[in-house]
This record gives sequence, structure tokens and C-alpha cells, in this order.
Amino acid sequence: MERSSHLWLGMGIGSIVGAFAYHYSRTPNGERMKKKISNTLHKIGNQAGDLLDTAKQKAMDAGMKGTDKIADKTQDMAYKADQFRDKVHAMATENK
Repeated sequence: MERSSHLWLGMGIGSIVGAFAYHYSRTPNGERMKKKISNTLHKIGNQAGDLLDTAKQKAMDAGMKGTDKIADKTQDMAYKADQFRDKVHAMATENK
């Protein structure tokens, strides 16, 4: 019994609040507030999109920098490996 009484109480309070909200939304002040809220949400949405684009670009730039560093290190290692190979071949030729 206690659960159903809470249910009816909640439904009653919700109905009253909904009626006030509906009435207020039809007044000129309510319309202005609705427009302000809508404009604010659109601005926030646009800013979020801009921030997302900026974050994507920064992530791509960071990835490119990291890839460039790895490529440079790999080329350096390949160059050193070629030098080592040439030294080994030279030593093998000397020992023949």
C-alpha cells in the first residue's frame, strides 16, 4: 500500500509541475527563455564541434611527429647496420 501511495503522490506533483511548466512556456517570458536556451545549446554544440576538430588535428600532428621520429631513428639504424655490414665484409675479405 505504501508504494502505491508514493506513486500517486509523485504523479500528482509531476502533473502540477508539468502544468506550471506548460503555462509558463506559453508566456512571452517563457518563449524568450526557450529561444535563449536553444541559442545557447546551439553555441555549445558548435563549440564542441570546433573543439573536437581541434583535438583531432592535434592528435594527427602528434602522430605525424612521432612517426617522423621513428622513421628518422629507423633510417639511422639502417645506415649504421649498412656500415657494420660493410666493415664485416671488409674484415672477411682481409681474412681470405
